[in-house]
Amino acid sequence: LANTSASLDRWDASLRDRVVEMSSSLQKEKESYVQLEQRYREEMLARSDLELLKSKLEQEVASLSQRLAHESEMAEARARALEAEVARLRRDKADAEGHCHKLQDELAASRNERDVERRHAERRIADLEDAIRALQAEFDAM
Repeated sequence: LANTSASLDRWDASLRDRVVEMSSSLQKEKESYVQLEQRYREEMLARSDLELLKSKLEQEVASLSQRLAHESEMAEARARALEAEVARLRRDKADAEGHCHKLQDELAASRNERDVERRHAERRIADLEDAIRALQAEFDAM
């Protein structure tokens, strides 16, 4: 149980670390997007045709915005899935711990019953030994 609990705790920590990593990756992607957009503007402003620049820039921004929105949705979906998995694992861990406690209680009860039966058997043996000694004494007395 201790190994299972420790394993579940490590798994829980690992899942949390993955959520943090995904959040960091999303932030880096946003920073990358901002840098890409800035470079794109600088390159396009160098050209003479400002109307073409405007059209291309709008298309690129729209494409990147859609991509970023899609990746953001995917990252959020992965985070929700991981959170659901963490919740399920926590429930499983609690169930396993409860089952373990129940088994421990059953084992303790079984041991107690065995001890009571052993003591009862020892008393019966002692009583029978006393009876045998009494019969032996009667026999010897005859």
